[in-house]
Amino acid sequence: MVAERREEEQRKLGQRLKQAREAAGYSQQEAAELLDLSRPTIADIEAGRRRVDSLLLRELAGLYGVQPWELLGPADETSNTVQVREALFAEIESAKVLGSDKQQIARFWQTLEHFARLSQEVGRVKPSLPENGRGFNARVPDYLVEAEADQVRTLLGLGDFPLRVDLRYLIESRGIPIFLWPLSPDPISGLYLNYPELGPVLLVNASQVKWRQVFTLAHEFAHVWLHRQEHVVASRIFAPQGDPRVIERQANTFAAEFLMPEEGVKRAIALLGLEGPLMAQDVVRLQRYFGVSYKAMLVRLKNLRLITQEYFETLSRESPVRIALQLGYEVDASEVGEVRDLPFYEQLSMEYMALVFQAWEQGKIGEGKAAQLLGTDRHSLHEFVRFLEELMRKQQEEIVPSEVGG
Repeated sequence: MVAERREEEQRKLGQRLKQAREAAGYSQQEAAELLDLSRPTIADIEAGRRRVDSLLLRELAGLYGVQPWELLGPADETSNTVQVREALFAEIESAKVLGSDKQQIARFWQTLEHFARLSQEVGRVKPSLPENGRGFNARVPDYLVEAEADQVRTLLGLGDFPLRVDLRYLIESRGIPIFLWPLSPDPISGLYLNYPELGPVLLVNASQVKWRQVFTLAHEFAHVWLHRQEHVVASRIFAPQGDPRVIERQANTFAAEFLMPEEGVKRAIALLGLEGPLMAQDVVRLQRYFGVSYKAMLVRLKNLRLITQEYFETLSRESPVRIALQLGYEVDASEVGEVRDLPFYEQLSMEYMALVFQAWEQGKIGEGKAAQLLGTDRHSLHEFVRFLEELMRKQQEEIVPSEVGG
């Protein structure tokens, strides 16, 4: 039994070595000559007929521009990691996602595995997040959830005012990776996932309208704060019937107060001079002021009892995009149904990209492997590097003007 398992591992190692050689652009003959081996030796290794010691493995990895541990395949997973993976795909099944979305979620999980590997290499420390002051079970009333959202705003120095910084940057700067991932518009709005080696990780469905993505991100951030004991939560915020789970309702309550604090909404109505019954154009102004969707703003106004249920239904039938254009607001392409393919640097977490570039710069992985880990091609990778270099050059010129001598 042990011998059979060893033979199987040797065969899989051979397959991975072949894939790495081909990805690096070498023939068997070229690899053999560079390593001072014979071509049949390379062929036997790749067929699993010849054992590879640690020294040869390092030489092969160095030639192919990868790390030795990448050639050894997935590390033995902890029971916690297995539980999270099983919980993730169970959530996906319960949401009845399309086959293409299942493939995207599988790609997302694979990216997290790479992320964990790179994190181990550099000794990344999981974010140390403050614990909330109470357990948020099903019996916790909404006003305590809102109080928690207010407390978080205070901790982040936001007060009652609309967010003046990008929410994604604000959350990622606290050590919580965020991925903007291409999925079908329905049914999944976002994912909260507590990966054992990484801590909380968030995914936002990139196919949503820009403003909806903001609420989804705040909703997933709520799970980080309120429900850190959960392995995975697949959110269906904008489904016609909503999501009946208590933790989802709590996350919606938190997100609404976090993005549109009650006192802030009332102050904005006064500052914008919105007197009398709120009209559709007033709701659009408030929506743009707080950076949320028209629907989210309407629901918030209804829950704050600033509009009635009947008037909510009336305002829901208006066209916010048409009104926004009439008011002179810039309309995002996603608001008129245009879906663009996101470049890799918008899809991926800032920290994950930084780890990949760090490994590349230190010679731990090759250019081809860096492009693979980033989900792009070498040309696009070079274009992005040139963009970063140009950006840094311009920033340096601003710090030290060229006309300053000496």
